[in-house]
Amino acid sequence: MSTPEQRAPIQRRYERITVMWSGNLQVGQRTIGCIVRNVSAGGATLQVETPVVCNVTVTLETTRLGSLRSRVIWHQGDLVGLRFLEKPQKVARALGIALP
Repeated sequence: MSTPEQRAPIQRRYERITVMWSGNLQVGQRTIGCIVRNVSAGGATLQVETPVVCNVTVTLETTRLGSLRSRVIWHQGDLVGLRFLEKPQKVARALGIALP
């Protein structure tokens, strides 16, 4: 079994930025409070108040980014990973970053 130090580093398409933004996750008719822990032009990691299942379409709402349609691609405890369904250029503009 490999240790975290032995695993190959994850190759990400877009650089992740560590943040601590409050927001809401719209899941169907439910609104769940969340904290955005990190974000990139392609997705985000959130800490959520209640569990969310994988493979559902949601909307992340934050003051900084506005509303972004997303898909939950993983969850572990109170953390969930989102992949944005919006174009990366739109998210990059909201973040004030340039894409490679």
